[in-house]
Amino acid sequence: MKVSRSIRRRWCSLAILIVAAMLAASIAPALADTAITNCTELQNMSLTGAYYLANDIDCTCTSDWNSGVGFEPIGNGSNKFTGTFDGQGCKITGLYINRSSTDSVGLFGYLDSGSEIKDVGLDEVNISGYGTYNVGGLVGTNCGKITNCYSSGSVAGPSYVGGLVGENYIEITNCYSTGSVTGSGSNVGGLVSANYFKISNCYSTCSVSGSGSNVGGLVGMNGGGTITNSYYPEDDITCTGCDNTNGNTTKANLQNRTWLTTSPNNWDFDTVWGIVEGVTYPYMQWQRITISFAPPSPINDTVCTWRTFNVTINQEVNVSWYLNNSLLHTNQSIREANYMLHAQYVGENNVSALAENANGTAMQTWVWNVAAAPQTLNCTCGDICVDKNGWWRDGGVLNGSGTPIQAAVDGATAGETIYVWNGSYTENVNVNKQLTLRGEGADVVNVTNSTADHHVFDVTAEQVNISGFNVTGATGSGKAGICLCDSQHCNISDITAAGNCYGIYLMSSSNNNTLVNITANSNDEAGIYLSNSSNNNITDNTASQTDMGYGHFRKLKPNSDRACSF
Repeated sequence: MKVSRSIRRRWCSLAILIVAAMLAASIAPALADTAITNCTELQNMSLTGAYYLANDIDCTCTSDWNSGVGFEPIGNGSNKFTGTFDGQGCKITGLYINRSSTDSVGLFGYLDSGSEIKDVGLDEVNISGYGTYNVGGLVGTNCGKITNCYSSGSVAGPSYVGGLVGENYIEITNCYSTGSVTGSGSNVGGLVSANYFKISNCYSTCSVSGSGSNVGGLVGMNGGGTITNSYYPEDDITCTGCDNTNGNTTKANLQNRTWLTTSPNNWDFDTVWGIVEGVTYPYMQWQRITISFAPPSPINDTVCTWRTFNVTINQEVNVSWYLNNSLLHTNQSIREANYMLHAQYVGENNVSALAENANGTAMQTWVWNVAAAPQTLNCTCGDICVDKNGWWRDGGVLNGSGTPIQAAVDGATAGETIYVWNGSYTENVNVNKQLTLRGEGADVVNVTNSTADHHVFDVTAEQVNISGFNVTGATGSGKAGICLCDSQHCNISDITAAGNCYGIYLMSSSNNNTLVNITANSNDEAGIYLSNSSNNNITDNTASQTDMGYGHFRKLKPNSDRACSF
């Protein structure tokens, strides 16, 4: 049964009196006590309960629900939502609704008096309701209280269409909408289609299109309500058919904290709003980037220590890692990241993780104190240490050798770690046992082939790890800086390979290996070459400037699977 608009207004007028009485009596809303953890639980909420979001929710699955009409709005004109919903700073992504014969369409179809929604965000909504009236991203018809919320995405309908709320009969405070709002008729607004009571400290950046009367960047029609300190940037949106300029201002003003906090606006940037001035529009304080980190700062290590730095962020960001203000690496679109560094600079160092997205930036900086290693014949970086003069074990004596890396390999026991100090080495290294060979860094450890017709590192064992070397000089036909021959489960990382026939060469069923952070430029035929090898993970590498024009070159025989990832 559809209820006439005049009757609905009388209902909501009564609701205004009830809510006003509640506010006057300082009656607090019901405490949220039922956790919502996924989209199915969201759909199954009752109309009278108190709920909260326990985490972000992905509702992209709703595009396949109910034979394609999507999520069913919570509450309608006959059965309204009278409960409370606390988003707790979480967001709902990908909500889909396509209702062709339903009034009051949104995540919440109809909020009754005494209901409340707060601290929730909607991202990438796709909502259309071609019934009679009232379509909004968050709420179709509002007779409750909405605080600290936003909606972003596409909202469409005939008349009474708003980016956040269809019709508002009570109160909307500290909210915003972004995306697009389309109405085929009248009363179309970027934030609200029609307002009959109160809107304060809100804004919209939605593009708006309407073909009838009462079309506005902020509100389509203001039917006797109050709109306070609420805006849309007329110079940064498209508003087709707009005849209501209520709330018009400029992009520069809406991205200016001083303007927004100066009377009469007085927006709260201490507890409610955040902004990156001149870059972003205001966002919810609960959208601010926060970083949890480990280990605690300061950190005290000695030379040769390998230290991992970890960050966890409350939202999806890019994280850039810096050592003493020099950029090391950037992780894209993540919530957790870590970076391992070798303590090679004696003194006080600064390690920083810079997290940034459209909401702003946040940085964690560690003070990393690195002390010099004792000037004794110790080996604390591995089981065996190597320099240009030979190799030794911790507390042992120097074993002199003209080919110290090969000598250390020969003297090692399977499973041990060999650490190679900075310097230039000229030798061919045959690795025929399970070992970890860790150079001090590809920028300071250079291994040149002593015989051009051999590989620099020739690996014939399984579970071999090689990192931190610059390898060069393997110019003979089919020779490589590092060659894996019938080798499984090896890890090759942080390598520079140049001036070889092949930079890195996997052959003869060298499967299930990992190649990461390799720079293989200026090799004669290919930077990274695979033959009869499969299920290898090859990521974050650079290969170019080869005579044959190949960077990463993949040669797969008919029976090989194609599991390589470049």
